[in-house]
Amino acid sequence: MDDFTESWKNKKVFEYQIAKNLEELNGEYPPHWKMFRAFMEILTKSPYNVKSILDVACGAGVFYKICQKHFPDVQYTGVDYAQEAVDMAKKSWNYDNFFVQNYKELTKEQIKKYDIINVCSLHNVLPNGDEVLKFFLDLGPKCIIFGKLLTSNQPSYFNVYKAYGEITTYLFYNNIDYVKNLFKQYNYSVYCNQSDLPTEYLLIKK
Repeated sequence: MDDFTESWKNKKVFEYQIAKNLEELNGEYPPHWKMFRAFMEILTKSPYNVKSILDVACGAGVFYKICQKHFPDVQYTGVDYAQEAVDMAKKSWNYDNFFVQNYKELTKEQIKKYDIINVCSLHNVLPNGDEVLKFFLDLGPKCIIFGKLLTSNQPSYFNVYKAYGEITTYLFYNNIDYVKNLFKQYNYSVYCNQSDLPTEYLLIKK
């Protein structure tokens, strides 16, 4: 089987992403942005009072703009494995706190520096979404948002599709029982949007 894990290293994808994000910032937020904002409203107040966020697989970095607009006291850092994404993010938002880093290179020591970890869609675009969730929980973050998590009653599986009309990538569905048991195993309080797919999850360490 072909390997599409490097396919997001594509400048055109992030040009499309930025153009779409700018439209959405000036109009109605998409559902996963709204839930991110709702979760951050909880986390920036007592008893959590979060002051820093690491946005993993940040893409073109729009969550920086959302934080700047609604949560200016929260220090934002974005990382992505694609140099193309980091270059686009820095240029688009005139902000330098974006870095090239593969999620697999994250360490517990690095994660401890941040109050919250945001992971939006990374688990969807890889063929090993179950392992991705477990990897992040093994790092032991205080709080983590898994955005746009796709779940199914079937055993975990993925499809292959064309994204932005430009690249071939994965669409991974996590088995819902696996997800629930995993969150329970790592002793997190779980909050979600209680809607149809995809689901936004906020996990707070007990």
